[in-house]
Amino acid sequence: MKRYLFIVLFLMLEFSFSQMIVPDTSKMSETDKMIWYKNEKKSPATAIFYSWFLPTVGHSYVGDWERGVMFKGLQIGSILGGIFFLEKDSSSSSELNGTIMLLTAPVFFLWEFYDVAKLAKNYNKELYKNLFGEKSGIKISLIPKQKNIKLTLEFL
Repeated sequence: MKRYLFIVLFLMLEFSFSQMIVPDTSKMSETDKMIWYKNEKKSPATAIFYSWFLPTVGHSYVGDWERGVMFKGLQIGSILGGIFFLEKDSSSSSELNGTIMLLTAPVFFLWEFYDVAKLAKNYNKELYKNLFGEKSGIKISLIPKQKNIKLTLEFL
């Protein structure tokens, strides 16, 4: 019974990471918005760590746990499929298929880390857009802004 209670509490904790609730920004100053953004943005490194530590928790952290389940399903499916093909026959084509399927599991494992980092960055961009109404990023202009400049031409 304690085991099931632990699993339920763990799942509830996992789902609490994935909520993006944006407050009413019409009454907030730019400073309040920036503080809210800094507190709510997700770190790609933390998402990768969570994904490495426990399956699908990194994806849950950025708000898309179904995608994490898909990646774990691909990894487990490729391992089980590889074992099935290797145990089925001793023919060279079956061994080749089994080896290829077993070698795709680490590819899916690394792809999961890339994907969770990309999702964290997209989460941060969407949060910034919801708060400020524009894309995030640094805007640099090489042309300085000068106001009220009058151009006069003089002829000799």
